[in-house]
Amino acid sequence: MSHLVTLSLYGNKLNCLGGVGALSACTNLKMLNLGSNCISNLPDEFSCLSSLEELYLEDNILTTFPEPVLNLGSGLRILKLSNNRIKFVPVALEQLSGIEKLYLDGNEIESLPGEIGALQHIKELNCRGNFLSVLPEEIGNLRTLVKLVLSSNKLSSFIADVSGLTSLKCLSLNGNAIRCLPESLTLLGDCKINVANNCIISLPEYFKSDLDINTFGQQEDPVYNPADPMEF
Repeated sequence: MSHLVTLSLYGNKLNCLGGVGALSACTNLKMLNLGSNCISNLPDEFSCLSSLEELYLEDNILTTFPEPVLNLGSGLRILKLSNNRIKFVPVALEQLSGIEKLYLDGNEIESLPGEIGALQHIKELNCRGNFLSVLPEEIGNLRTLVKLVLSSNKLSSFIADVSGLTSLKCLSLNGNAIRCLPESLTLLGDCKINVANNCIISLPEYFKSDLDINTFGQQEDPVYNPADPMEF
């Protein structure tokens, strides 16, 4: 077992992970897939899996952000918590300082902590289909971020300062309640921006014609729709 690198338990009926700490003997274990089970929490012994670089927990019944995952520290590169029932993201998220891809889509999250700005290696952040109404300005500090998906939330605005988002190539804001495009978006000249299905009445004059912006399908009262036009 010491040579085990990947382990997939996807699509079973797991509801208890007692004894999972035994996997700590698998010192080369890099990827663990526990997606599509019936997991509602992780035992403390999960923290022992310090060799993990990829962890998939999508399509379970988690109601809180699993604290043992935070104790995995900077070695974790990919964390997928999509389609659970998570309502709160803890400030201790900054402990995952090496994270590159974080998937929080399809949960019930109402806000993100400012500490998210400490994730200085993150390349993709997906928060689609939550209840976000405001964003922490610290998102603007994520210089390595390439893809930011915030579609199908309750946002009425975007962050004011995007000058730090120097690597951003894809920004999905479709399916929110945005009425006016912030002037700050003009700084994202190389970025594909999707603001379809918002409440935008007209494009401000300060937007240059060479910006790649999709504004198709504006509506007065956007609601979450799983069939909403997908991000780029």
